[in-house]
Amino acid sequence: MNQPPRLKEWTDVVASPPGHSAGNSLIESMGVYLPPKIVSTAEVRRACKHPISLPLERLTGIRNRCMAGDDTFSIDLAKQALW
Repeated sequence: MNQPPRLKEWTDVVASPPGHSAGNSLIESMGVYLPPKIVSTAEVRRACKHPISLPLERLTGIRNRCMAGDDTFSIDLAKQALW
């Protein structure tokens, strides 16, 4: 069974493929939009089809997160981040 190569350095992730230059890209700024609906980890666990027995909140440290609506798509969130 072949195992994927292990990453030695973070640069292994961002390095260009062989035969390609790194380019001159620069991220100048970033837009952010957080949907207004806030959901707790307990609510997320209750909504799962199969019970989760892991202490999810304790393991991740995430108590609440912003959640998009059922009819909201990633492009909608991106548009909001532009404003």
